[in-house]
Formats: sequence, C-alpha cells, structure tokens
Amino acid sequence: MDPSGLIHVVEMDGKGGCRRLSGFDDLASADPQKTIWIHLDRTVEGSQKWLHERSGLEVGVPQALLAEGTRPRSVAVDHSLLVFLRGVNLNPGQAPEDMISLRVWLEPNRIITLRSGRLQASADVLGELEKGTGPSGPGEFLAHLVERLCERMAPIVEDLDDQIDQFYEVKAEDQLEQRDRLSRLRRQIISLRRFTAPQRDLLAALHLEPVPWLAKGHKSRLREASERLKRFVEDLDATREHALIAQDDIDSHFSEQLNRRMYLLSMVAGIFIPLGILTGLFGINVGGIPGSDSPVAFIVFCVALALIVAGEITLFKKMKWL
Repeated sequence: MDPSGLIHVVEMDGKGGCRRLSGFDDLASADPQKTIWIHLDRTVEGSQKWLHERSGLEVGVPQALLAEGTRPRSVAVDHSLLVFLRGVNLNPGQAPEDMISLRVWLEPNRIITLRSGRLQASADVLGELEKGTGPSGPGEFLAHLVERLCERMAPIVEDLDDQIDQFYEVKAEDQLEQRDRLSRLRRQIISLRRFTAPQRDLLAALHLEPVPWLAKGHKSRLREASERLKRFVEDLDATREHALIAQDDIDSHFSEQLNRRMYLLSMVAGIFIPLGILTGLFGINVGGIPGSDSPVAFIVFCVALALIVAGEITLFKKMKWL
C-alpha cells in the first residue's frame, strides 16, 4: 500500500475509458474538463492528511468522509453529493455480512472514494474504465458503482436461502451441529439486512437530490437498483422466516427425541422401583427374613420378581403407557 493511502487515481476520458495518473502530484497535469477519480484507503494516515490539507474540500466534508461507523445515507452540498454506501465483504477468510463501507464524494469534475477494506465493486468499475466500457462522469459513475454493489450482493442472498433449504434434510444425529450452524446463518441474515434496508431507502431518495450532473437516466438506474435492493430485503426477510421455521422443526425433532428418551427412562424407573424396594427389604441384615433357612427361597424370590415385572408391563400396556 502506498504510504500516502492512494490506491489509484484515474482521469476519465468522457467516453467510458480512462488514463491512469501516477499520484497526487500528477493531478496538476489532468484536464480540468474531465472527471478525476481518486480512490483512497481511509485507514492510512497519508490519505487522511491529504483530505484535510490538500483536497480543497469544504470544511466538514473530510471529517464526514473519515467518520467511524457510518450507515448508508446521502448529503447534497451545493452541486456536490456525499454518499455513504456498503458492499458485501468478499475478501478471503472474511464473512460477507461484515459489509465494507465505501464513502463517495462526487463533484462535477471530481470523484473521491474512500474504503476501509478491499471492495470488489470499485475494482469492477475500474476494470470497466480500463476496458473502455466504464462511466463517463460522476452521475454515471454512481450508477455503475451501485449496480456493481448489487451484482456482488445477489449471489450471497441466494446462497443464504439455498443453505436454509438444506436444513429440512437434517439427520437426527446431526441436529446439535445443525442448530449451531442455523444460528450463525440467522446472524448473517440480520447483519446483511441491517445495511441493505437503509441503502435501499438511500437509493430510492437520490432522485430528489438537487445536483445538476445527476441526469434523468442516472436517476432511473438508481431507482432500478433501489428496487433490486428492495427485493434483496424481501428475500432476506423471507429467508429469516424460513430459518425460524427450520429452527422450530429442528427444535421440535430434538424435543421429541428427548421426550422419548425421558419417557423410556421413566418406564424403566417405574419397573425397577418396586424391585428395588423388595430387594432392599430382603437384603437388610436382621432376623426374621422369610425363607432365610430355605435352599429354594432365592429361586422363589427371583420368580416372584419376574412375575412382578411381567405384571407391571401388562398394566402399563393396559393403561397405554407403553
């Protein structure tokens, strides 16, 4: 990572392509009629220093761009727009629901984006620019970026629903493990929905922002992205309900198994309690025990115990306890 926190800076040619600039010092050579995209790592001190001292942003904007714990929202400042977005975390070893924040500052001829972690959607937009099929200005850039965020989120939402479906084929011996896994999936759904719902509302409201470079076509694409996010939220809600049903089914099966085992243990205890009383009574070390002098008394006693067990089983069956 560049110690300045700069990830890349490109000059859009207005036709979908771009020219890479070497760094902050090369910004002076950029065409003022073209849009510059500056992409920074928010966590690096160099990018924070540049925002405060050299970016030329109005007072308060750098602080907003560097704020901690932001939620999706937008703020219009004259002819500029400050937008906070979230994208799924697709980095290796990371959880998708730990959504990465992307802060975007858009002016008529300049775009500044800050990330706190690698985000595939911004890399997708850069790849389109390098192929000559990217955005031509700030309005189209915002539309492209939002669409790529939605595209990256779609497989995650679909995969969650597919995983929930698997819980209806749970084997009895796997129930404890599956209950823990289902709980983790429910937490993932809640985390994703936490930022997806406000991002849906943000995109739905962007067409009201009074910025001249946000054309009707761009607003139409943003509304379509909002509708797509709305479907994601609905799918997440349905998946969450689906997960609750699966959780109830697993808990029901688990409780049923537990009740069967407890019932069996109760029956065994019910059978052996009378036997325990009799064997305890005949095992006391005092005089007067019946049959103590008879050589067949033990056999008679065992036969009597067997008859008692048979009688108990017959009684339990008659009472439909077995």
